[in-house]
Amino acid sequence: ITAARHGAAFAESKLDFMNRGVSGNTVLELEKRWQKDTLDLKPDVLSILIGVNDHSRGVPLDQFEQIYDKLLTDAQTANPKIKLVLCEPFLKPTGQLGEAIVKRQEVVARVAKKHGAALVQFQRVFDEAAKRAPADYWVWDNVHPTYRGHQLMADEWERVVRAFWK
Repeated sequence: ITAARHGAAFAESKLDFMNRGVSGNTVLELEKRWQKDTLDLKPDVLSILIGVNDHSRGVPLDQFEQIYDKLLTDAQTANPKIKLVLCEPFLKPTGQLGEAIVKRQEVVARVAKKHGAALVQFQRVFDEAAKRAPADYWVWDNVHPTYRGHQLMADEWERVVRAFWK
């Protein structure tokens, strides 16, 4: 949604958006393809949403943080001017999140701060949206947004990025 909006609005800039997200991946799989799918592409802005699959597949929290931190360090070493946008993992708003996903959200906030990255907090957005319409309206299972949910995410991503880099 963001790529379509900005690609059309700023056509003269010839912006290029590349989505290298792989459904079901954990930080372990991301690490294996980091060079090819990230560093070799030499992005100016790098946005990452990872963690919910690490949660469901039991990747230890300390390993999640260590690898995530290393990937960001590698990206900043390859391009010291890179702008990082880290998106917290989220679950369908049910009124009660498990401690494990909250811990992953805390890791993402911690590495965002360490690396000077913008932090997009999607959980809060979905929690607020669930006050306006049922949670299933925004997230169709426990982790996958509907089209409406994707719009919420795009709007929040843009709001945070604009505020972060005024």
